Amino acid sequence: MKEMYITINNNISDGIHSMVQLVPEQPNTKIVNYKKVWGFIKNSGVQIDLFLKNESFADSGISGLVLTGYGYIPTALEGEFQKLINLEDKLFFSTIPPKLDVDVVPQEKRLIKWLHSIFNNNGIVLFILGRFDENDAEVVAVGRKSVIDKIV
Repeated sequence: MKEMYITINNNISDGIHSMVQLVPEQPNTKIVNYKKVWGFIKNSGVQIDLFLKNESFADSGISGLVLTGYGYIPTALEGEFQKLINLEDKLFFSTIPPKLDVDVVPQEKRLIKWLHSIFNNNGIVLFILGRFDENDAEVVAVGRKSVIDKIV
């Protein structure tokens, strides 16, 4: 994954943009509103203290709160990056940061709007099918055809 990301970024990368959404929805309690996405990930054993630009959001869902977050993971933290991949199912990486304008993005579709903002700005989104340590895990790159064609 790291090698693919660096190749996509013309061999220049000091970190990886990441977007995560916790599954399932969380109860609307004080502790959930306090911890949000990165607090729960930290409690699961991922050392997020060195991640940069962490942003967390708690949006109303169907039966609770939808927790989403954005962070910039320095490439030197490869071990924590691997833990995060094995921990979360809705985890995406991108070549550029998503637009984080809270007032403009509809809450119920925050992650989708982030992904669209990356595509609309000629970015690429990467995600893993499977777990990091599985032999048959695959990395998928999604973006505009004109952008993807440059890396194929």
